[in-house]
Amino acid sequence: MKKLFVIGIFLSCSITMLGQVEAASFNVVSSSSSSNFSKITSYGRVSFDNGEPSPDTVGSPYLDENYQLGSILKDSIVVAENIALKYNVYNDVFIGKITLDTKEDESKTVIKSEEFKIMMGKNLFVPLPSYGNPNALQYYQVLVIGNKGTLFKKNEKTYKERVIATTSLTRDIPPAFKDKETFYYKDSEGNFNEISTSKKKLLVLFGNKKKQMTDFIKKNSLNIKKEEDLIRLFRFYETL
Repeated sequence: MKKLFVIGIFLSCSITMLGQVEAASFNVVSSSSSSNFSKITSYGRVSFDNGEPSPDTVGSPYLDENYQLGSILKDSIVVAENIALKYNVYNDVFIGKITLDTKEDESKTVIKSEEFKIMMGKNLFVPLPSYGNPNALQYYQVLVIGNKGTLFKKNEKTYKERVIATTSLTRDIPPAFKDKETFYYKDSEGNFNEISTSKKKLLVLFGNKKKQMTDFIKKNSLNIKKEEDLIRLFRFYETL
């Protein structure tokens, strides 16, 4: 994997959560210009821990190998728009280029800061203190935003080293990236909880709306282990 320069965007003020996930629904003002990206200053490098993945590696460190057009937002201001972005999930960093046609060796790693949120396609990502380590920032994908709280997804990749066959009866197993998804809910009071795959534990999050939520799950045969059903569930919760 090519080493990528880390870039910093020199802007101030704190980040605020947006009211919708899709870019078309944002009430934003654009102050974007090509100079915003060109003024970014590089410092340090980011590289894959085990060196460049071999050609036979199964899977990818990226959420999507292809770049997508996106934006970097600060508060409700788009400070860089129509830039090419892709998410290196394994290293938990976003990589950006001026355009989709910009050469790969000119790509840079967007600095991770609570000041900025990243819109890649229709997906919104925000850097927040890690659930397991509040001193470290991690990117969380926003799935539902409402008055009662926000539903997040944490995309992760684990890397499995190559396993060399030890006998003639075994075979080599190539290195591989494995996907992992974990869901979290942050309520209006700031409580940040991992969503359990246990329906009983999940329903605790809904307080005095537990009965309505239980009925909704049964009526619609929801599988709380599926992302689309969780989204549907938490959108319904916002209507109560």
